[in-house]
Amino acid sequence: MNSKASKPRSILTQTNSFLALITIAVIVTLFSTSKALAVIEVQYLNQNFDVSFKPLTKTCACSQQVLSLNIKNTGNVVQTFNIQYALQKKFKSIKASVASVTLTPGQEQELQLPLNIPCDPGVYKLNIYVTNNAFLKTFSQELIVERCENLKLTLTNTTIKIPFCGNVTIPLVVSNIGLFQEQYELEIKQPKHWQSMLAESKLVLQPNTSKTINLTIKPDCDFYGDKTLTLKARALKNNVQTKIPLHIIVERKALFNVQFQDQEICNDFENKLPLTIQNNASFTDTYILKLKVTPERKKWLPLINTERQVLLVDREIVLNPGQEGTVFIKTLQGVKPGFYNLTIIVTSKNGLSKVLHSKLFVKKCFDIQSDFKAINNELCVNQTFQFKIFNKAQEPLRCVLKSEGFSMISNDSLTNALELNLSSQPLTITGLAQKPGTINLELIITSQLNNATLTKIFEKTVVVNNLEQCLKPRLEQISVKQGFQGVKALNVNPGVAGAVYELSFTTPSWITALNNTLTLQPGSKAKIYFNINTSNASIGSYDLTIVFKPLKTSLNFKNINISKEFVLKTRINVKGPSVFEKVLAWLGLTLVNVKHWFVKTFSKPCSLVSLILVISIVITMALLLLLRSGVEKTRPNTGLVIASSLLLILVFITSFAIVARNTGLFQALQEKQPIVKDLTIMIPCNKQAVLNLSKYFYDPDRDVLTFSYSITTPMNLDKQSQTFQQAMQDLQFLSIDINNSIAVIKPLQCIQAEFGVMFIASDAKGGFAKSPLFKVFILKQENIFELVAKNYCWYLNLVLFGLLLLSIEFLIAELSKQEKYKPVILQASKVKAKTAKSSKRKTSRLGKRKF
Repeated sequence: MNSKASKPRSILTQTNSFLALITIAVIVTLFSTSKALAVIEVQYLNQNFDVSFKPLTKTCACSQQVLSLNIKNTGNVVQTFNIQYALQKKFKSIKASVASVTLTPGQEQELQLPLNIPCDPGVYKLNIYVTNNAFLKTFSQELIVERCENLKLTLTNTTIKIPFCGNVTIPLVVSNIGLFQEQYELEIKQPKHWQSMLAESKLVLQPNTSKTINLTIKPDCDFYGDKTLTLKARALKNNVQTKIPLHIIVERKALFNVQFQDQEICNDFENKLPLTIQNNASFTDTYILKLKVTPERKKWLPLINTERQVLLVDREIVLNPGQEGTVFIKTLQGVKPGFYNLTIIVTSKNGLSKVLHSKLFVKKCFDIQSDFKAINNELCVNQTFQFKIFNKAQEPLRCVLKSEGFSMISNDSLTNALELNLSSQPLTITGLAQKPGTINLELIITSQLNNATLTKIFEKTVVVNNLEQCLKPRLEQISVKQGFQGVKALNVNPGVAGAVYELSFTTPSWITALNNTLTLQPGSKAKIYFNINTSNASIGSYDLTIVFKPLKTSLNFKNINISKEFVLKTRINVKGPSVFEKVLAWLGLTLVNVKHWFVKTFSKPCSLVSLILVISIVITMALLLLLRSGVEKTRPNTGLVIASSLLLILVFITSFAIVARNTGLFQALQEKQPIVKDLTIMIPCNKQAVLNLSKYFYDPDRDVLTFSYSITTPMNLDKQSQTFQQAMQDLQFLSIDINNSIAVIKPLQCIQAEFGVMFIASDAKGGFAKSPLFKVFILKQENIFELVAKNYCWYLNLVLFGLLLLSIEFLIAELSKQEKYKPVILQASKVKAKTAKSSKRKTSRLGKRKF
């Protein structure tokens, strides 16, 4: 061969050798790693030391044991032995302990190794490993860990006598009878209103130690007799619990009775509540009373000084044997309404006490609220109005109306005073406005409650209008943009009185009214609807005249006949878009189009990969052109070009053949016929597909089936395109005709789209069944490349990847031809070889590791 022919082969040989070197390094690394990860079988050779181990027996949780291990050096040299031992439970090892010892030839030594036992009871596996860096000996045994008793409570006497309303302190001994330090919690369960206190409720004790704790018990001062309390103690680490019952005997009792019932009172005046005390003793006794008042803590009830508002009239009373006396609890006027807890303590002169708990509910009895019905405090002449009185006093009321121009109505007659009887419903007072103007209305309500006269006054300033002011509506304006086509509403504000009006209009030619009558309710707007088309209207203001003719009122007036018409005018303003709105609309449309293009192009992973591949190809080709610029042109590497081209063509043909075979695309495009395969239907846009539904549905009763269908919107069509928008308006993408069980599917738009079609079969008995979703593809034959680009993006990515490999090979070949890059390529090869060698040496060390 000549030198010209050998040069391309040498370049190709260098490239192939470089790729082969990388492949061999990867294979060697994987093989070495897999060998290092394999389980190394430990083989026992000639032993040069002896080890004996004394197994452990059952032990207690949270304790510490000692391992006895005897090691003898049977070799000829000094050896260091490493001991590693750990407990294991359910395949989870506890932290291992490590020890070591050095022995001379023939020397023997017994090691005492500490072992911490876990606090969790159960069966553990004890593993011990002894090695001299050449040989390994292993010992294993099962160790049962139990929860042992480590708590003891001692009381000198469990039956305790306590004086009436007194207390007693008794010693309690807590002992740790276990093998390890423990933390304890003490608790005594006591009845309500008792006081029990332990000097210490939490303590820590060392093994075989005890501690004395004082327990103080004070029963309720109202209690006498027997009661059993429970004293509990618990060891936290070992979770051991013990209980001691305490039998309490209260020896004395109070020789008097106190009676006071829960009360419900009014805060509108003072109240005296009776408290009864009866002396049951055989001697005269003096009783001292104390009262404590606390409001219930509720959000709506603020804290107040209730002791000055709820108090005792008498604080001391003397009673003979068998005598009953009464003292009073007084509540002052104006106590805050709500619930109060009363604690009454009665103490006899001999020191015995009784505590009585009661409740007091304070309410506002004379609670009058008013609701005046008027619109913006406006009325009409001869129009009736209403006061609604909410009477919570549950007493008859007397109402007096003091105002010129207003009167109350009772049985169709006017009066200024009215008696309102007791009622559970709101009491309604009906009045009449007699003259126009601004009038002050004053309503005085009185009631007799607990022999006291209670009064409440309601004041209101009311404007009384004449009839024309009451009925005259008020109009708003209408503003529209030039070119507006549609319906607009005109808001009409009613007067004080509502009415039904007949309407007539004087309008421009491009506006027509849609309703000719209008009902105005007091206090709410009504709307007149107009059909407006400002396409031919100029920018400006136009007059709109409406005549309101009242037909009837929605409120009752006394002896008034309404027949007045109201002629009202308003404006219709036609506006054009401002310069700012035009610029803003243009910017918005531009941003939407840019966003739509970007999202459409790069929203899918495949499109993003395509972008990355194209950028990589451009960068590689730019580097190639940069290297070739300023260099003497040489013949291209013919062998490299031919090999890369053949590889690219092979990838192209293989990928296209796989896609075409799996989808039926190639056959549909070549034969120009519909393809029906499984649940996929591919139809050229000028053809139709025939589907026999009897292959998919059957009726066990052999009834006649009726078929229907449903079509989803296109799945992959550009929904911003003009074709899609037009088709959506006509709702014509596919035409499906079903005759008996034969369905004919025909595209109506020559677009590239994908649909979902579901067929439904039903019989005369009400049974029905649905088919799976058929995927229907409409194929646009005249643009096969657009079809492949949209639906087979990954296929295009294979082609782009092949082009990228080709450009990289050209770049490597160009670098190898230039002298200044040869040292760089050579240095890179050495680094890769050194890396492969280091990886091989590392895997060899892993293979020699012993376990």
